[in-house]
Amino acid sequence: MSIRNILLLVFGMLLVLQAGLTVIAFRMERLQESAALMQTRRFESWKLADELRASSDELTRMARTFVVTGDPLYETYFNDILAIRNGTMPRPEGYGGIYWDFVVAAREPVVSTGTPVSLDAMMRQLDFSEEEFAKLREAQDRSDALVKLETVAMNAVKGRFADDAGNFTIEGEPDLEMARRIMHGDEYHRAKAEIMRPISAFFDLLDTRTAREVEAASLAARNGARLTFVLTGVGAALTLVSFFVIVRLTIHPIRRMVDRLRDIAEGGGDLTRRIDEDRRNELGELAHWFNRFVGMVQGIVREVAGNSATVASAATEIAATAREQESAVDRLRGSTRQVAVAVNEISATGRELSTAMAAIDEAARTSASLAVSGRAGLGEMESTMHGLSDAAHAVSATFTALRERAEGIGGIAQAMVKVADQTNLLSVNAAIEAVKARDSGAGFQTVAREIRRLADQSAEASLSIEDDVQAMQGAMSAGAAEIVRFGETVQSVVDRVRQVAAQFGEIIGQVQGLTGQFQSVTAGT
Repeated sequence: MSIRNILLLVFGMLLVLQAGLTVIAFRMERLQESAALMQTRRFESWKLADELRASSDELTRMARTFVVTGDPLYETYFNDILAIRNGTMPRPEGYGGIYWDFVVAAREPVVSTGTPVSLDAMMRQLDFSEEEFAKLREAQDRSDALVKLETVAMNAVKGRFADDAGNFTIEGEPDLEMARRIMHGDEYHRAKAEIMRPISAFFDLLDTRTAREVEAASLAARNGARLTFVLTGVGAALTLVSFFVIVRLTIHPIRRMVDRLRDIAEGGGDLTRRIDEDRRNELGELAHWFNRFVGMVQGIVREVAGNSATVASAATEIAATAREQESAVDRLRGSTRQVAVAVNEISATGRELSTAMAAIDEAARTSASLAVSGRAGLGEMESTMHGLSDAAHAVSATFTALRERAEGIGGIAQAMVKVADQTNLLSVNAAIEAVKARDSGAGFQTVAREIRRLADQSAEASLSIEDDVQAMQGAMSAGAAEIVRFGETVQSVVDRVRQVAAQFGEIIGQVQGLTGQFQSVTAGT
């Protein structure tokens, strides 16, 4: 089996043991919580049973005190105790124990807040067994029967007695002796004992059940502790066995391999020695491949030894070749002097080319500067064209306003024509009246002729004005159209200026790029 599988098996078993211990620990914790819950439930159950017993005692005390003193406050306390137990009145804060001792001593009213809950409902919330709940139910029923007896005694103090239906409707003299006899008689004491008997039985049942549950929980806890101890021991033993197995399978073989490698290294590099590879695991595989590696190194060493003679003869040939190269270097020295002269001539030509490139660079910079100035001028021209466009729009608006005013004047002229028509009609009526008046209407006839003449002149003037207004409107419409065309022309010029400005920008960018290229060429030269 491989070391990997052995380690997986060992650590898998340890992991299973750890998981088992974790489950047992969780189970133990749950058992502890269950035991604590049982004790809490037992305590709460005991408190409720004791509250039932105490409420019966407090009812007895309040009823007896009322019978002796006749103080209505004790009757109120009596009714409050019944209301709280039956869930018709909220429970006061801190209710239970010696609560009523402090209330009676201070003669204070009962202050209750919250939601009313009956003692019976509180008992049902604690998951009593049927037998336990039956005992408490029996005790409460007997306490309620005793309440009826106490109610008879308290009503006797007030002079009220029960009728055939059990209602206290019969009025009479207060019978204090009857009330005292009821509250302190043998029947009352027997009824009290009958209340306490099921409560005592409930306590016995509760203790028995709780003891049984606690014993079961304790037994489970003891079993869990034993199992934890056993698993811990098994885990410790498994860990110890795993240690010895790992030492035997890995540490000892690795130590032997290290010793064998030390022998190989300290034995003058004896490559004929090998490591044992008998094991059928990862260490055996490692030894196998190490032995193959040593064998390959041994073969390489043999090849190197065989090639040493070849290297020696090659060195002899290289020496002869070096002597030949020395003579070739002498011949190359003469050629180098000729190359040096040519390089000097190339250097002089390069300086002249550098000067020319510097001049070209300066010219490119000047062109870029002029192009920037031209673009700025185009910007100013664009602003001017925008002003002309705005002015054209303003003139067009003015022509529109004048045309509207001319239309108003035309309306006035038409009104004058109507007035002239009415005046002619008036002159005709005046002439008719003058004819009827004969000699005495000569003056009317003269007035009628003057009015007709005035009306004709007004009509002619109105028609002339209307013609002039129509001509003016036509001229204004034509002028507005010309202004609109002028604005469109200006806008097209603005667009063209923008295009030229963009082209100038591209030219500037290209010229500035050429400047950098000229500098690079100059530096390269």
